[in-house]
Amino acid sequence: MHYIIDNKVIKSELAAKSTKQTNSHMLQIIDELPSGLTVLDYGCGKLRYSIPLASKAKTVIAIDSSFQIEKKQIVNGMKMTIRDYDQSNLYVYDINSEIWRKHTYDLVFCINVLSAVPCDMERRNILNNAYAVLKNGGFVLIAVQYRNSYYNQYSKRSDTIRFHDGWLIKRKENMYSFYGIPSEEKVVEMCINVGFNEVNTHRLNGSYYIKAYK
Repeated sequence: MHYIIDNKVIKSELAAKSTKQTNSHMLQIIDELPSGLTVLDYGCGKLRYSIPLASKAKTVIAIDSSFQIEKKQIVNGMKMTIRDYDQSNLYVYDINSEIWRKHTYDLVFCINVLSAVPCDMERRNILNNAYAVLKNGGFVLIAVQYRNSYYNQYSKRSDTIRFHDGWLIKRKENMYSFYGIPSEEKVVEMCINVGFNEVNTHRLNGSYYIKAYK
């Protein structure tokens, strides 16, 4: 998604990591999932977790902004758009499409997504959307990285600007990405306010993980 802050264009797709930058704990979580699930990868980026999810789940629907899914980029070692990635049980849609909203899901992945969103209202909207499409008894898995060696550098760089709970990071003239660190307590509170009835958390290697059940 794109946001305008003080006449600066914030492009969330610039924060997406490649398929080579997977987190071993996330891959373990995927490996331990039961087979046969229907999964929504909300804010799929460059498909770094959609692809391993599709090897485990029955169906994976991956959604992101049109800017992300239509951009030619390296996806799993090949230059293409993520919309054109060919895997029989992996479907990619624009986040503004109504198609993904017509399904219900056992699990919604929301991995390093809230940190790329520069306002709490939109973060709550993401959680509302996840809640709306989950089956009863399903859960959303949220991951936020709160510790990284780059974070200390951001505060010292002349091309970064403190904003909200993170930084606007200059990429090109008047073009920025955002990286924020919403607190674990804040995200748990958002989940409860949305209507999730059980929220579990754990921390590992600089990230916190939240499972919020419908």
